[in-house]
Amino acid sequence: MKKYLIIIAFTIASINVFAQQNPMNEAMVYFLSGVTRNPDTTATITSQNILNVLSNLNIPTSNVKPAFPEFNEIDTTISFPEFPNEPVTKEMNKTKVYRIICIDTFQRNQLINNLLALAEVLFAEPNGTAEHNFIPSDTRFNEQ
Repeated sequence: MKKYLIIIAFTIASINVFAQQNPMNEAMVYFLSGVTRNPDTTATITSQNILNVLSNLNIPTSNVKPAFPEFNEIDTTISFPEFPNEPVTKEMNKTKVYRIICIDTFQRNQLINNLLALAEVLFAEPNGTAEHNFIPSDTRFNEQ
C-alpha cells in the first residue's frame, strides 16, 4: 500500500513539474517603471499600482518573469565603426519586457485591460504562438 501511495505522489508531483506553460495564458508587458529585472531572472515590483492589479487578480508576483532574460540593456544601441557619420541604431530595450503567467485567457484579458490603464505600462498584449499561414508555390522551396 505504501508503495502505491509513493507512486501516486510521484506521478502527481511530476505532472506539475513537467507541465508545459501555455503561452495563450500569458501577457507580454513593457513596463516603463515600477518593475526591475534581477540577475537571477526574477522581477522586483516596486510600483504599488502594479502590485494592486496583480493582487486584485490573484496573480502572484513570482508569475512576473523577464521575457528576454539573456538580453542586455547595452544591446539597445549599436554603432558601426565603418560608418562613423551614420546615426546610432537603437533597438527596443527588451529588459523592460516581462511575461506574466495567468490561469486562463479570461484572467489574462482582465490583466491586460487593468495594466493598460497604468502610467507605468507602455504596452500590454496577449502572448501567443506564431504559425505560417501559407506555403509558397515555389516547387523548390524545400531546397532553400
